Amino acid sequence: MTPAELANMEHLYEFHPPVWITDTTLRKSPFVPQMGDEVIYFRQGHEAYIEAVRRNNIYELNPNKEPWRKIDLRDQELVKIVGIRYEVGPPTLCCLKLAFIDPATGKLMDKYFSIRYHDMPDVIDFLVLRQFYDEARQRNWQSCKSILSEFYISLEINLSFDWWMQADICILERNLSDYKFILLRA
Repeated sequence: MTPAELANMEHLYEFHPPVWITDTTLRKSPFVPQMGDEVIYFRQGHEAYIEAVRRNNIYELNPNKEPWRKIDLRDQELVKIVGIRYEVGPPTLCCLKLAFIDPATGKLMDKYFSIRYHDMPDVIDFLVLRQFYDEARQRNWQSCKSILSEFYISLEINLSFDWWMQADICILERNLSDYKFILLRA
């Protein structure tokens, strides 16, 4: 193979779907969306993702398309994935249409927003399958107990953790109100 052909193949490889989209192993993270998934959307995590994309100049963003500029979003929203498409990259972006679910009735509302994202190392998922979220909320959390598996939890108490290592939950005296959600990994 000539150097030119090799360079062309490397260029084409940039446009292959990323592993996080094509992986067939069930994982909690990174989140791989499917039509009909009910997920918890974390605005703060999405904002952190947007900031990381800007800081690292990964792709061009239009601030007017940020969902919180169009509609009133709470810190957490229960939504259903009602549309999926991909923008071939690099990076390949997953584009989702999310419909609000009324938490009281469980029924879809006639209110939507759209997001674009891709998996980024060191950026926390801001979409969490509802079943994983519910499991984490129902768990009987106790202060300073080791966590042996990966989970997501909405912060209703203040937590401390060692990132990417076995984590310990400890209730703190100081206020961590800026942290609405967190990902802990064993």
